[in-house]
Amino acid sequence: MLTAVALYLRHSGQPTPIYGALAESGERTIFISLVLAIVPFAYGAAALVRRARLPVTPILPLMLGLTGLWLTAALVAHRGEAIDPIPTSWVVAGQLAAAAWFLARPTTLSRDRLLRAGIVAGMCFAAVGFRVYSVHSVTTSFATGVHLEAVFHSVAQVAAGKAVLVDLPAQYGLYAEVIGPALHLIGGPSVLTFTALMALLEVAAVLMVLQVLFDLVRTRLLRVLGAGALAAVLGYTFRAPVDAYLQYYPLRFFFPALAVYLYWLQLKRPGTWKLAALGVTMALAIPFNLDSGVPAFGSCFAALAIAWLAENRSRRTARARDLAIFLAAAGGAALLCIAVLQIAAPDRQWGDLVRYQRLFYITGDYMLPMPKRPDFWILVAGVYVLGVASYVHAAVTQQARPARAWGTILQVCILGTGLFSYFQGRSHPIVLLVTCWPALLALFIMADRTLRAVRCRQLAPAWRFAALPAVALGAFLGTVFVVKVPHIWSTMLSRADDLVERRETPVTRNLEFVRHRIRDPRSVVIISPHESIYYAETGAAAAVPGAGTAENLIPQDRVAFVQDILERKPRDIFFEPNKSYVHAEYFALLDSPLVQVVDESPDGLLHLRVR
Repeated sequence: MLTAVALYLRHSGQPTPIYGALAESGERTIFISLVLAIVPFAYGAAALVRRARLPVTPILPLMLGLTGLWLTAALVAHRGEAIDPIPTSWVVAGQLAAAAWFLARPTTLSRDRLLRAGIVAGMCFAAVGFRVYSVHSVTTSFATGVHLEAVFHSVAQVAAGKAVLVDLPAQYGLYAEVIGPALHLIGGPSVLTFTALMALLEVAAVLMVLQVLFDLVRTRLLRVLGAGALAAVLGYTFRAPVDAYLQYYPLRFFFPALAVYLYWLQLKRPGTWKLAALGVTMALAIPFNLDSGVPAFGSCFAALAIAWLAENRSRRTARARDLAIFLAAAGGAALLCIAVLQIAAPDRQWGDLVRYQRLFYITGDYMLPMPKRPDFWILVAGVYVLGVASYVHAAVTQQARPARAWGTILQVCILGTGLFSYFQGRSHPIVLLVTCWPALLALFIMADRTLRAVRCRQLAPAWRFAALPAVALGAFLGTVFVVKVPHIWSTMLSRADDLVERRETPVTRNLEFVRHRIRDPRSVVIISPHESIYYAETGAAAAVPGAGTAENLIPQDRVAFVQDILERKPRDIFFEPNKSYVHAEYFALLDSPLVQVVDESPDGLLHLRVR
């Protein structure tokens, strides 16, 4: 599978400019086809080996060692591209030596509650310290401008009474229909309440992933290193300036983490209500955020389907029942969700739910080609293929016990393959890092299974060194996270000082300018890199339907938006002529004879009115 992808990409033409119009339909077609081929491939392999009665060698330790070694080498080779700070080569060599020394000793299993509590506290501290901030910490940077705007605009509008797919499109899904009303329960819409709620969702997601890690990884050091590796790819250690990047954390992280947790939970203690809860939540994940909801739902469905197909005939009836309960619950939840949303807003345009997906994935706008050379992404994908192959191996040899270990490995690898499609479209090293967390989770679970097999004398003692690369990888990424902790701490203190001292910035001054000049909060239009902040903090709603400035990516839509302003004549218009972030089509307002400039803030925000 990976060879086919690599050969296709190698001969798929010349690289295109970054964010150019890339006709990527061929690349995406073959990628999605290979993803969908995992289920029949796994079933066919299991059936072939079972019928032929072939002896199955212990491929897991061998492939685990090779994959982990390649993964570690690739991270070292790519150092400096996405995460920071990077350990020196001497430090990496020392980590490898320490890992080898650890593996040469007897494996220590642990249920240490104090250790677990320390890991959980550290991860929660990082999530809160990195994600939560107030309007007084918002600057003119890209991170708190375009990145915050793209997520916050729809939330601010829904909190003010608007409806997604009626008054504005949904680039990242219908999450605003949940988060917008929820903000009124915690003090009203603002930058602080929004980022705090998003941090809370991330903390919940992190806790769910850690719970699965703690249950399935019993080796003490692997627990610590696995948690450190996960922390290093959750955005806290990236080289870019402090960027909460809420588009992925938690929007594209919460429901995939919930999928892993609920699937593991029903494997641990099977029950009808748990399968029903899994189906309901996965059905709701799709409208919440399409890019992550589809892989989350698909991974649970595919894992249940493979478990049914790979099971012995005597047990297939029970597996078929599990699959039927999951699908029935998901179908009922989906119909109920659609009915509630449609009753709340009968004019909802459901076709706009995939509007941005059509723009990005079909036309290729704002997309990047995958690397056309041997690259780190092939290794991450290799972990997923290894996980599926390991499940098939365990099922064929009747070693798929405990079921929650191998079943979770299967579901996590299928989930990771689906999330991988986000990198397939935007092939930055940093995007690969944010989508590879399922690979790390699966890798450490498989490494732990190998060490425990050695401990139980199911494998020869020499096989323990197959986990060496996974241990070294955890040490490498964990070191990056630990070194970054002081930076996270200082960031949190700085943001707290900004809030307590109510630090003045161009954004806060413009906010006060808008607040004191709005005559009717229902008849306002704001065009600015920080418009969602001004809408949320003042409680105003856009008088003209359409996407926010950061999300309005089609020139024709921007022209139509300006024309609507001139026709509807809202009472107050606020325009920030920042050519770095505001598209040229919006400047037609300043050229129109119908528009007059009423006032201007000290930081350049214009107050306009239509005659």
